[in-house]
Amino acid sequence: MNSSHPITHRWCSLLVAIATILSFTLAEDSSSLVGNSNDQPYPKRPSSIIRIDLDDFLSINSTISSSADTITTEDEDEDTVVEKLHAPKKNPAVKSMPEIRFTLWSELSSHEKEIATKLLGYDENTWDNPMANPIEMFSYTGLSIKMKSGLSALRISQPEWDCHVNHYYGYKWDELVEVGVHVHLAMLGWTKESWEYGNVTAPDVEVMTWDELSERQKVIANELCYFRETWDELPLSTWLAAWRKVNGRRSPRASSSLKVVK
Repeated sequence: MNSSHPITHRWCSLLVAIATILSFTLAEDSSSLVGNSNDQPYPKRPSSIIRIDLDDFLSINSTISSSADTITTEDEDEDTVVEKLHAPKKNPAVKSMPEIRFTLWSELSSHEKEIATKLLGYDENTWDNPMANPIEMFSYTGLSIKMKSGLSALRISQPEWDCHVNHYYGYKWDELVEVGVHVHLAMLGWTKESWEYGNVTAPDVEVMTWDELSERQKVIANELCYFRETWDELPLSTWLAAWRKVNGRRSPRASSSLKVVK
């Protein structure tokens, strides 16, 4: 999530990912990316722009409209508005986490390593470092048939991939609206314009570490399947062993008994 320059981070990452995936796909003689020329796995320029400003979200006189597509100002009780703003809608994808993706490379079976290597383009370094493999910049629908078969073989579902691995980075804004997570991104400062244009400054959170986020921002980030280690993109080897010791599980998994916010 961190970068030295917020205006280019997401778009540079997407462009690198596109080039890498195309190279990997051609090298392996696999099927082309799913879809036609009008269904590319990267944001396209919209016909219109819907601006959603963070200040509007945080204003005590504003609330999220029922369609969750724009910001509307309504005459509501102040406590009701505050409650809505501080309690974003829960994302059901958070509860189901692909444990295998948060397992060290050295702990994978030879068969799992073969799948990850030949079908998904991973090696030990990119597996043990979240977001190091450009494939993780793509949403599930942006992957090739071959790559999807690899995820299926590793028992990683579409909701798990899109939330816990991609964190919706590969979605267009309208797709974010469809699954309802555009509200969380807007609360973190994103607008449709900044999300889909490479020449619009990204919000400050794009270059902030987990510790620099407010408690409210952390709660919102949790709904995008982030926790401290994945937000800061830390290598699995630096935290997984300690995490297991504290939580008594093989891999991180959100649950009612696990406090994700740190």
